[in-house]
Amino acid sequence: MELTLHDDGSLTGGYTTAVGNVPPSAWYRLYGGYDAVTLNSKNMGTIGFVVSWQNGVSNSTSTTSWNGIYDNTRALPEIRTMWLLTRYATPQNEWGSTQINHDKFRWIKTGEC
Repeated sequence: MELTLHDDGSLTGGYTTAVGNVPPSAWYRLYGGYDAVTLNSKNMGTIGFVVSWQNGVSNSTSTTSWNGIYDNTRALPEIRTMWLLTRYATPQNEWGSTQINHDKFRWIKTGEC
């Protein structure tokens, strides 16, 4: 994942995944927002971002949203989130179209991955 935090509280970036049948070089656009005031004053704040799993390589007819805490108080900043993944479903199957889980993202220096 690559994130750019903008001064106005918005964020943009890209996301790639090892899940599914997509090459690791296939990036998806990421959009979201964060609490810039609290992050700047307390080194912690809320954050949320969304990825629609569609790009020039693949369309999995699904979208994931992550919401959580941006924590810049540790040696390496991290984001702790809960996520919802919703897949397209017909009306009679919508009850099973959404999954929930959690992720932790840690910063790494370019070239370490």
